[in-house]
Amino acid sequence: MPNQEPMIKVQDVRFRYDPEQPKYAVDGVSLDIRRGEFVAVLGANGCGKSTLAKHFNAILLPESGKVYVEGMDTADDDKIYDIRQTVGMVFQNPDNQIVATVVEEDVAFALENLGVPQDEMRRRVDDSMKMAGIYEYRERAPHNLSGGQKRRVAVAGVMAMKPRILVLDEPAAGLDPEGRDDILSEVKEYHKKTGTTVLLVSHSMEDIAKYANRVLVMSNKKIAMYDTVEKVFARAPELLELGLSVPQVTKVFLKLREMGVDYLYLNPIFEAHSNHRYNTADYLNVDPLLGTNEEFEVLCREAAKYGIGIVLDGVFSHTGSDSRYFNREGRYGEGGAYRDPNSPYRSWYDFDPKYKGGYRSWWGFETLPEVNEE
Repeated sequence: MPNQEPMIKVQDVRFRYDPEQPKYAVDGVSLDIRRGEFVAVLGANGCGKSTLAKHFNAILLPESGKVYVEGMDTADDDKIYDIRQTVGMVFQNPDNQIVATVVEEDVAFALENLGVPQDEMRRRVDDSMKMAGIYEYRERAPHNLSGGQKRRVAVAGVMAMKPRILVLDEPAAGLDPEGRDDILSEVKEYHKKTGTTVLLVSHSMEDIAKYANRVLVMSNKKIAMYDTVEKVFARAPELLELGLSVPQVTKVFLKLREMGVDYLYLNPIFEAHSNHRYNTADYLNVDPLLGTNEEFEVLCREAAKYGIGIVLDGVFSHTGSDSRYFNREGRYGEGGAYRDPNSPYRSWYDFDPKYKGGYRSWWGFETLPEVNEE
């Protein structure tokens, strides 16, 4: 869980690239970012999100207002070294960040400048290259790598420094969906393993829904929204007015809530003989619609954000059930939907001692019983 203590504190920051011009690139921004959070910074082109991000490691300094990183004022020249050790930044264009002619030398570049001992440097370079997925390219020249591989080199170089805050400015821009997922999944795994505070500047709503836990929405150089992912996405009409959107899955769940849906019951159609049982895990691991167990859990937890529970019946015979349900807090019921006395779907099973296990599946009903949530 994120610590309540702010890692970054921004107080009424204003900034212009040209002080002679009236327009601000960041105009009156105030916010706190807590330890351990994964915050996505979202907005249309020119909204000020990248400019704001560059204030976090003192690349840019406020014209007015203050930015504090772990209590250090970014305008204090004596603190610049410490601030830039605390905040690592990956730029949108990796070519602006790669300086060496060999991948592993580039990853080690900052560590050499920091005077990290050789043994420690070797370990950190190897670990960060493996985490970023570029260890096999360690002896290659960066200019011969693809755009996605160059981004991994830049990410590895920053990870090797072990910053307590990692800022990524559109790290997956221009990559295909697989490349995007690869890089951002590695960042998320790094976040989970290390507890590093992560700020991700992105245009992609799908990326934000999948990886972030809070969203900062900027518009016209100001903060338009700053809240949890689900609360921001619940304001879909306002996002549309800002020229943004929400992920398709969010649109579906919001529409279901609008319709008054509390639970969805999913029954994959699959014919099987009555003596042939398939458990849910086996089915999910092969079914192209529902995906793997992990993917199904992601779906259930996403539904739970919007107060919708999902029930999946995972046995495809007419004499049994291996159902599981996610309640609206996103947890499995003990024993599945048909056994758990707290299951709102318990009444969907007609308990009858004549049948093995003492019940019949709900296929015996002409119409489904009402869900009892009391």
